[in-house]
Amino acid sequence: MGSDGFTIIEVLVYVVLVGVLSVVLLLNLRGAQTNASVLERSAQGIISELRRVQVMTVSGLNFQGNAVCGYGIHYLNNSSYLIYAGGESTCSTANRNYQGAVDFSVQTVKILEVNVEFKASFNDIFFEPPDPKTFFNNSFSLSAPPLPIIIGFKNQNCPSACKTISIFPSGKIDLN
Repeated sequence: MGSDGFTIIEVLVYVVLVGVLSVVLLLNLRGAQTNASVLERSAQGIISELRRVQVMTVSGLNFQGNAVCGYGIHYLNNSSYLIYAGGESTCSTANRNYQGAVDFSVQTVKILEVNVEFKASFNDIFFEPPDPKTFFNNSFSLSAPPLPIIIGFKNQNCPSACKTISIFPSGKIDLN
């Protein structure tokens, strides 16, 4: 006698296998979306702080009653950075990199997500009014390449588990 189709047992086994594989796939997809949103949220927080520093620069040149040349961001460690005000009195000859004895510490900012970190240190970023000009490591050039700030998950390698924030000499900030 020939077989003309599938038995009910074969169909049930197939349906159960497809169901189990679908659940596993959906759970992995949801986990990947959650990880992506955590990185996105962390990167957007850093971008927000960079823009706040730009606004502080064009808003005024005083910090706690002291004249300053602008505001910057200084890398501290793999999970935090410092917002500082340039405290030198002569802006045209100022060293725009963070100098603990001269500059004013505005705020230490920590990455909020505990499993996200900076994947590499980055040069000081300093915004000087009135444009504001954007200095990388005490140097200003509109033809300079953008400065990357790379964040990612601890114990995971880039580029798959990372986001790159690019700061351009023009002051533009992008997220890739």
